Amino acid sequence: MPRKPQQPRARATVDAIIEAGFRCVARDGLADTSVRQIIETAGVSPGSFYEYFENKEAVFKAMLERFVTEAMDVVEPMTSTVVQMSIEDLIRTLLARFHELLLRDDSLYLKCAREGADVYSKELLDPAARLLQAIVYQHALNHPDAVRIRDLQTMVYIFVNGGIGLLLRFLTDANPPISFERFSEGLAHMVGHFVVQETRLRAEQEAQAR
Repeated sequence: MPRKPQQPRARATVDAIIEAGFRCVARDGLADTSVRQIIETAGVSPGSFYEYFENKEAVFKAMLERFVTEAMDVVEPMTSTVVQMSIEDLIRTLLARFHELLLRDDSLYLKCAREGADVYSKELLDPAARLLQAIVYQHALNHPDAVRIRDLQTMVYIFVNGGIGLLLRFLTDANPPISFERFSEGLAHMVGHFVVQETRLRAEQEAQAR
């Protein structure tokens, strides 16, 4: 049974295998990446590979975990800053930083995301949705008008999960019809327009009730 790395040398071996997995998937695709290719790219022996990974699917899982961890590490430190912004700027800022992560190392993560977004969409969506929902609720606490939105919990769920779904759809398109910047701006405008209209409607209703 594969074991967890404990010593620095063992962790370095695992890191090399995971990095090789990213490079192989980016180059050859998820379906065409083999254990042999990962071993050769990592420069490790078959024995070293199977000491820590049962098969290529185990490597793919470790790749996904690393990507999600790094994405969360990008977003979490920004929370105290972005919750003070307008909802449009919050969306633009988070998407811009996420885009930077995707384009790092010659777009390695972007290429792999396009390969695996369909297969691992739930694993990608769940942790991101939990974090983003928490950020949006913190944002609402700093923007009292947002609390006036009818059924805030439902709308947060719809916009967060819908936004992530749209992002995954965008990433799986090798030749999207719009740029990432236009995608970000469009999503920010859509959510911002809803918030403005919803708060205006609530204010009008309260004024009529007086």
